[in-house]
Amino acid sequence: MCGRYSVGKTATELAEELDGSLATDAIKPRFNVAPTQEAPMLVALPDRRLGLARFGWTLRNKKGLLLNARSETASSNGLFRSALERRRALIPADGFYEWRVMGEGKKAPKQAYFLHDGGALLTFAGLYYVERKEGEPKDGEEPSPTSKQASFVILTTAASDAIQLVHDRMPIVVPPDIRSAWLDMSQPVEPLLRELAARDPQLELREVGSQVGSPANDDPSLRDPV
Repeated sequence: MCGRYSVGKTATELAEELDGSLATDAIKPRFNVAPTQEAPMLVALPDRRLGLARFGWTLRNKKGLLLNARSETASSNGLFRSALERRRALIPADGFYEWRVMGEGKKAPKQAYFLHDGGALLTFAGLYYVERKEGEPKDGEEPSPTSKQASFVILTTAASDAIQLVHDRMPIVVPPDIRSAWLDMSQPVEPLLRELAARDPQLELREVGSQVGSPANDDPSLRDPV
């Protein structure tokens, strides 16, 4: 959690609402963003830039893909400590999907839900990473997230009371009044995380169909109620 989400807005709509400058014209509405796929990401530099990045970090010498970072322990985790201080991002969305297990056992059926704020733009707290070229020194300036392929993870926190009915974790939603502070690397991250964890985004839960389970399906009907 969070592993699937929707960002069904155009590049122009995202740039206007987030006061960002577009790094690419390839940003299109997406309704079922899945791990390893490219999705919009806003970073502070240069020019509060809105571009595309890969969802999930690939860890060297380890199998699998890292999608989320627990906000409660991220600052003490070597994987995320530097990113919290130097590489924070906002991940635009208009809702995310979660599955509620309906029964016991590995084969228990699951009901899909779409969690949203009536279509309003949400921004998740993200951390990004840019793979350095072979031989590129690790010290010095951070690689630009718009100069080469970047990837991101989404920070999570304990679910609100309403979302606990479906899952015990949820993405950290950064409200409009904190977005600029989250992107400002001069702002200490611990107070920001405490402030964000204390917020309770009033998200609605909508039961949706099982088609969202396949990343090959990507259209607005995935968010329709069943």
